Amino acid sequence: MKKFIFVALIALGFAFSANAQKVGFGVQLGGNLSGISEDPETADLSTKLGFQLGGFIDYSLTKDFFLKGGLLFITKGASYEETNSGAKVSLTMNPMYIQVPIVIGYGFNVSDNFKIYANVGPYIAYGLGGKVTTEISGTGTVLDGETSADFFTDDVSKFDFGARLGLGIELNKKIIIGFDYDLGLLNMNTGDNSDDYSVKNYTMGLTLGYRF
Repeated sequence: MKKFIFVALIALGFAFSANAQKVGFGVQLGGNLSGISEDPETADLSTKLGFQLGGFIDYSLTKDFFLKGGLLFITKGASYEETNSGAKVSLTMNPMYIQVPIVIGYGFNVSDNFKIYANVGPYIAYGLGGKVTTEISGTGTVLDGETSADFFTDDVSKFDFGARLGLGIELNKKIIIGFDYDLGLLNMNTGDNSDDYSVKNYTMGLTLGYRF
């Protein structure tokens, strides 16, 4: 997977270098709200806050259309909480990924210094690590306390693949404020019940970027 990401970025670099005046690159940082969808649903999972940061490179195909690739460090996951007879169980899943989105977009110039854009395309991601943290309280027994385990196991795939949809604005051709929605298409469950039980990531992110 790491080799695939490297080759994809090199290919983008060669494509963009053919017409350097149409190439831009920059950095971005933001927060996200992530969740995990189940089919069938077995628990009332909630979304959790996380973050993403990384860099991007874009290429102007025409005056209005562009191609954009990125390399991001992003957190995903979900949370769960239940109270029963005074006992409270809180669970947080916090996987971390390296993610490469490649999108095609359209930008509309409202003025010389203000642009509105939309983009769509696939992403691929690889899990770097992460924990599932469980906290139990209110039992008054030795069960109270916090435990943690690895998120990625033999039954949970480190690979993720999906679609990215984005909207945003660009100011002075430098500052970019974007909203992205990542919809996971790959079932992360690789266990014996993977045909009957599906779990997929989804993430909504708000980022601030700067083009050099």
